[in-house]
Amino acid sequence: MIVRHGRRVAAILLVGLATGCTGPMMTTPADSRTAPATPPAEPVGINTAANPSLQAAVLRAIGRNEGARSGGTAPRLLAAGPIGKKGTTVTERWIVDSNGNRVAYNVDFVPTATSGTAISIERLTK
Repeated sequence: MIVRHGRRVAAILLVGLATGCTGPMMTTPADSRTAPATPPAEPVGINTAANPSLQAAVLRAIGRNEGARSGGTAPRLLAAGPIGKKGTTVTERWIVDSNGNRVAYNVDFVPTATSGTAISIERLTK
């Protein structure tokens, strides 16, 4: 189900354990003085907690959002990286190629009670 509210698009996907969020999750360092003050503005490479199936679901949601803007081709993931964690929600910054333009998104991954993952995307590029 896609819910549109302004520039924020929330995509709720119930994805089984086999297609859930896998990989290392960010944790808060014991000593916050060792953590960078601000996350990097743009990730380098693809470092995401999402497995390939969940990555595809996020790209479909981004594609629907981008398609509503330009009616072009499917977006392609250029870079992704973690930017934070609040409770069980992991937030990543994704950079996609959308019709030849670099577009930044914040992507939230939230574990659900049914062993799935809810995603929420927010377009950052104006």
